[in-house]
Amino acid sequence: MIILNGILSVQIAKLQKDIQFKSLAAVNIVSYGLGAILGIIMAFTGYGVWSLVGLNLFSTFTKIIIFYIITRWHPSLVFSCESFKRLFSFGGYLLCANLLQTGCQNAQGLIIGKQFSAGQLGFYTQADKLNAVTSDSLPRIIIQVMYPIYSQLQDQREKLVNTVLMNLRVVAFIIFPLLSCLILTAEPIIAFLYGEKWLPAAPFFQILCVGGICTCLTNINYYAVAAVGQSKALFWWSFYKWGVLLALLIGTSFISMKALVWGITISHFNIFMVNALLSRKYVGIGLRKVAQSLLPIILLSTSLFIGIHLIESIIVSINWIITIIFFLFLYFALSYILRIQAFCEMKELLKRLKPEK
Repeated sequence: MIILNGILSVQIAKLQKDIQFKSLAAVNIVSYGLGAILGIIMAFTGYGVWSLVGLNLFSTFTKIIIFYIITRWHPSLVFSCESFKRLFSFGGYLLCANLLQTGCQNAQGLIIGKQFSAGQLGFYTQADKLNAVTSDSLPRIIIQVMYPIYSQLQDQREKLVNTVLMNLRVVAFIIFPLLSCLILTAEPIIAFLYGEKWLPAAPFFQILCVGGICTCLTNINYYAVAAVGQSKALFWWSFYKWGVLLALLIGTSFISMKALVWGITISHFNIFMVNALLSRKYVGIGLRKVAQSLLPIILLSTSLFIGIHLIESIIVSINWIITIIFFLFLYFALSYILRIQAFCEMKELLKRLKPEK
């Protein structure tokens, strides 16, 4: 996979730079679809866990073929030291920062596996995977689209600041109510998706969703700083961010599993604050502007969360599907009535994405 993804990287970067996300999406859908078909066939014919290996390898190999057809770009057997120095002076720092991040994040599983049982590690891993869908994967899709736009606006700071703040509002507007719903309905959702034997993962999932409030916004500030060429600052500060995570992991692992998950959540808040402070220094986005942008969404989500939680705990228990529908209906209705800025911006973005007749 490392070799295959390395072959893919230039084609993906070229399409992202040219904002060709429609092509990227089409290739991903086709390749993952074909990979999934192969994986299912392998699973039913007795290949077991190797079905997942086949799925990933085949889908990535399919991507390589389709991307080379689309981009018509082929590497030449020429190496330019000048180009390497120019590109690596920026990208090298991001590469090292990402390697450090990957190493520290994988250390979570090692520490949990060392200090706790395999069952506890399994419950945490399942909770983390489910939380990542909302807290990380959905916002990452948005930031992948916006990063090339940030780069285009790096010399227009006022527009860049407004664009980043708009992204923060839109991501928070979408993700905060989803996280609130997931915290409220954690147990029935996990029982529905995985079965009741996985219910011990629910408390871990709820705690991670609290940290997801920061996680979903972290990369927006990170890539805004990268877009103005400050990869070196991101690299040096990554030692502090991931050093704090390791310290919290090691320290809380001697207390309890829940304490360790709270330590990870505190680390998410710390990472968000570091990226926000770097964004203030290099991009010009003050913390007051960030707070003003997010406060209406936080207040609305929190008020509805408290209200529905009180209804369920004091008056009557509501089916989890109805709880989610009721929460989201009230959330969007009140957003419309109160004319929350993020609601208007999201509608505008949806209009732009709507294909012309």
